[in-house]
Amino acid sequence: TAGAMELGGVTTDILVRLPRSMIDSAAELGELVVAATGAGLLGAPSVADLASVEVTPLPSRLFRVDRQDAVYLQLADGSTESDLSGLARLGATVEDAEDTTRELVVVAGLAIAILFFLLAAQFQSLLLPMLLLSIVAFSAPGALLALRLFGEPFSLSAALGGLMLIGLVINTGIVLFAAYRRGRVSTGSASPQGRWARIVLISGDRLRAVLATALSTAVALLPVAVVGGTHRGLAAVVVGGVVSATLYALLVLPLAYGVVAGRRAVH
Repeated sequence: TAGAMELGGVTTDILVRLPRSMIDSAAELGELVVAATGAGLLGAPSVADLASVEVTPLPSRLFRVDRQDAVYLQLADGSTESDLSGLARLGATVEDAEDTTRELVVVAGLAIAILFFLLAAQFQSLLLPMLLLSIVAFSAPGALLALRLFGEPFSLSAALGGLMLIGLVINTGIVLFAAYRRGRVSTGSASPQGRWARIVLISGDRLRAVLATALSTAVALLPVAVVGGTHRGLAAVVVGGVVSATLYALLVLPLAYGVVAGRRAVH
């Protein structure tokens, strides 16, 4: 820093920069001679005589222009206008991707709400659709764990995978609940022992279909998640979510349905 100047009411440091070819270390910087304009170099002090020279990291700074975040870039020699336009397009692409991801989150919420009302009309119950939609919540841990295992951040591709995952895992729950209803698990004449026996029998009968659906989806997308590419985030979310949702559907949903069916049989 050679001084400071005030411009537009803002005080800015004056920095002296030298080509990197002239300075390879802090010691060489200290050997530079400082002389006044028109004065000779003989007997002039060096930088090390006037100040302590050391290499220290600079703190990060946030620049804002017209209340908007700004980034200052130092372009290499020979940069052209096309390089600057490429950077501008890159910034616009990142911003568009962030906006699209937020829109997909809103779309996912609307999809879940629409599914709830459709399932409520189908099953003529408010509790059963809530049980079915709980499978979506329990698919999230598997999806997030898969993203971490494959080293993928949450991106636009991962958000699309989450939207696909909602329909896939809900289908698994519907298959089980439809089978329970066809088996008349919730009829009032069934005893508790008979009701649980039917649930176990029907769950075992539908086990192969549920596992086949889940494994076919996971196996088909696993190579994409392993090899990588543009859609690696989507594949990781679907694979991890389908695995955790299938475990939840086979181990927890039958128990939850049995409890709800028992309450409906009593009432």
